[in-house]
Amino acid sequence: MNNRILPILSLTALVAGLSACGEDAAMSVESAGFSGRTGQSAEFDSRTMGQASQTVDDSVNNTLDSPLNSPTSSPLDAPSDATTASEDETNTEIPVDPEEPSFADNDPTPDPLPSEAPIESVGDVLARCDGANVSTRTVQVIFEEQTETCAWGVQGNRSTRDGVVRARAEKFVDLPLNQNELICSVGLSSTTQQITFDDELFLTFNGIVLLSSYDYNDRFPSYENNENVTSYLFDWDRLIGGFNPGPNSPAQEYCLGSGEPGAFCSIPKTQSVGSFALALSDRDSALLGYSAKKNQEAKVGLVVTGDNDSSTDCKHSRMVIDVTISSVPTR
Repeated sequence: MNNRILPILSLTALVAGLSACGEDAAMSVESAGFSGRTGQSAEFDSRTMGQASQTVDDSVNNTLDSPLNSPTSSPLDAPSDATTASEDETNTEIPVDPEEPSFADNDPTPDPLPSEAPIESVGDVLARCDGANVSTRTVQVIFEEQTETCAWGVQGNRSTRDGVVRARAEKFVDLPLNQNELICSVGLSSTTQQITFDDELFLTFNGIVLLSSYDYNDRFPSYENNENVTSYLFDWDRLIGGFNPGPNSPAQEYCLGSGEPGAFCSIPKTQSVGSFALALSDRDSALLGYSAKKNQEAKVGLVVTGDNDSSTDCKHSRMVIDVTISSVPTR
């Protein structure tokens, strides 16, 4: 309600109240006149009621003489400081009774859930995934055909030399991860059945060597994981100068976790046609989950090497890989 209307309502109520008092006073005067015939007490009542009547008249006159009832001003015409006064009243802070209950005391918001223990080892991943509600999805990773040969002498590559690793071409694809997700297992398989590469091929996950067409792990550093899970990190500087076996050498591929329960791996030799697949044991899958949580990423890498052939080395066909990820939610 507009504060400017309040004086009209207050004045109306006051006049009505005073009119009622006048009627009561008149009744008292009549009573005093009746009592005057009885003697001294009537004289006292007459004086008293006369004073009361005078008080009522003065109150009415004072009210009617108020500036708010002046014929030259309207109650709707607010004084110059009316807005300021109204704002002052609106902004006045109402003191809070310390005994009065606060809404904060009855806040329905539940207490936050206790935080989970951090993932600090492969064993932590295994424990969190064991018996949990695991969800599985498949992500398709595509490495387009590499039509250019090695970039000899640049980007960390060396000049050509027959029989040893001198250059490489590499590509990376980031797997989409949910913010509150812990990977429990990873599986890879090429949906492209006719893949080729020259010379050697490596597939990595956050730098961890998943498989390679030739075993170079004697040149790579071990991946520290607190659980002594045997794994290696791809390191180009250490690989340079390594033996390049060629297509006629006996097969000597490497697969992460080869020989462990549940593990399976296949990969064609260099300059041949085929497909690859990789299934990991629980511990090796947990190793990748630990790496993804630690690094806050899941990056799949493809590396193809060359020694001296400027027409074919570092080339590979288009590869489509299905990556199956099983995971559990975390807080």
